[in-house]
Amino acid sequence: MPRSVRLSTDQIEPNLRDEFWRDISRPLFEVELLNGEDDALRGAFSSRPVAGLTVATTRFNAQRYRRDRRTIVESGLDTYLVQVLVAGTLRGDCEGRTITAATGDICIFDLARPYVTHADAGARVAISVPRVRIDQAVGRRNLHGLVLAATDPMARLLRGFIVDLHEVGGDLDGDDARAAETAMIEVLAAVVSRRRLDLPDAQGPLAQRLRERIEAYLDTQLTNPDLCVELILQEFQVSRAHLYRMFADDGGVASVIRNRRLDTAFHRLRTADAAGTSISEIAFELGFSSSAQFTRAFRARFDLSPSDAKQGSAGGSAEPGSVHGLQAHLANQVERWREHP
Repeated sequence: MPRSVRLSTDQIEPNLRDEFWRDISRPLFEVELLNGEDDALRGAFSSRPVAGLTVATTRFNAQRYRRDRRTIVESGLDTYLVQVLVAGTLRGDCEGRTITAATGDICIFDLARPYVTHADAGARVAISVPRVRIDQAVGRRNLHGLVLAATDPMARLLRGFIVDLHEVGGDLDGDDARAAETAMIEVLAAVVSRRRLDLPDAQGPLAQRLRERIEAYLDTQLTNPDLCVELILQEFQVSRAHLYRMFADDGGVASVIRNRRLDTAFHRLRTADAAGTSISEIAFELGFSSSAQFTRAFRARFDLSPSDAKQGSAGGSAEPGSVHGLQAHLANQVERWREHP
């Protein structure tokens, strides 16, 4: 696994700085200049792995960040991003949750869900944490867009831990790194558990395990034309009402099935092998009744057509897919841009 990596736009030719910063940022979000005060994106970052975490620092000029469904599926990241605002402010929208944060606050973003943020010039210390570790510690809560105020004593404790972990992370190996990771997650869980977050009965610990089993089952049945609510009820022997409550935040079970099929289709269209497969074949294999129905649903989810997604398949970069994959992406980009003519 790559160790610590760092790079700055100051080390890149001026006419290539926008391209460099967008390439570095792309697994997390699409980035744009926030206003017309600067002529180019500017920033610097350093990152290192600590056991199953990626710990990073960034500084940047005023920028807009957008993580949409396309970026979510392409990146494959199923993690939480926990950001300490070392300098600057932030405002944004996390699927309808309006957020504002200032220096010293901590923001939590669910990278499986879309968001848009606007940040003035500033700096962050951030940690990417696998979803499974957080969900095991706090249950299936909606942490997306959660802001922990700088004045909260427990948030101050978490902020200090994150900053210190970045400082000493390079000296931690093996058991020490894993112990630090566990301690980090326990502190984060303690802070989050004190907050009043919606956690209905249908999202309690037992329901969470059942949901995980259902989701794993769905992934094995996406090409089954008979996949439907009734099949799930029969397979898991749960009531219809309980099943609907469990997936209510996702728009219902039918929406979950459709969206997982669309995400699978996106992956297939973006692979090099897609050239030999027609869009209609992929649509029918994944349970859509017609190419037109598939195209409408695909465009609604990803804001591009299946043919556009297929045309972008060749020469695509490897998907990060995990915390360690994110660190590998950053290391690969550093190597690429340091060798850039």
